[in-house]
Amino acid sequence: LSGLVGSEMCIRDSLSAKLAEQLSLSDEQQAQISFAALLCEIGLLGLDTALYSKPFCELNFNQQHIFLQQSKYAEQILGPATHLRPELDIIICQFEFPDGSGPNQLSLEQIPIGAQILAVARDFWRHKLGRIGKSALSNHEAIGELKKYRGLRYTPKIIDILVQHPEIISIEFIESAIAVNDLREGMRLKKDILTQQHILVLPKGHVFSAASISPVSYTHLRAHETREDLV
Repeated sequence: LSGLVGSEMCIRDSLSAKLAEQLSLSDEQQAQISFAALLCEIGLLGLDTALYSKPFCELNFNQQHIFLQQSKYAEQILGPATHLRPELDIIICQFEFPDGSGPNQLSLEQIPIGAQILAVARDFWRHKLGRIGKSALSNHEAIGELKKYRGLRYTPKIIDILVQHPEIISIEFIESAIAVNDLREGMRLKKDILTQQHILVLPKGHVFSAASISPVSYTHLRAHETREDLV
């Protein structure tokens, strides 16, 4: 694994949480949505890396269809963890569309509100990072792309929150990196560590030991608040 990126998933998690807060959802719902955002692409583990190593627009029709089936793999991975059922329901339904044209053709009323929120937060950052189109977009451009599908792929009231409250978008991107040589036994992660494909490698709260430091080929350990993410 190279270039482990922690901030990208954390920022998506942050946007999901802020959208949920704007909708006045309960603390429990906000926590479930936030955690689902961290795990939402775990299903990619079941796909060929060629399907997520290039922008979505460069995939052919069949490849795009397979990419959207990642939720099935997420269910296989997380299904045994019965205590995560609310989060799993959000992850499974994240590619369903309000107009009913998603993989399982669910209506808006059948799609969990958490999945509706996740879809907006997920694709905002995918646009920002150049994972949907051929180039990375500015905040304004990314919101513009989402607005094109308001009511089709994305729930109108959630898009409207993003348009009316752009200040909820975090701008805390990576400013510095922690070299692997700086890791010490006993350091604890305050943020999740993810690959460049946004797959969880080490969870928040992990305590580094000799065993978890030495095998890891991190060229850089990047963190949402840089060195302060290690205690």
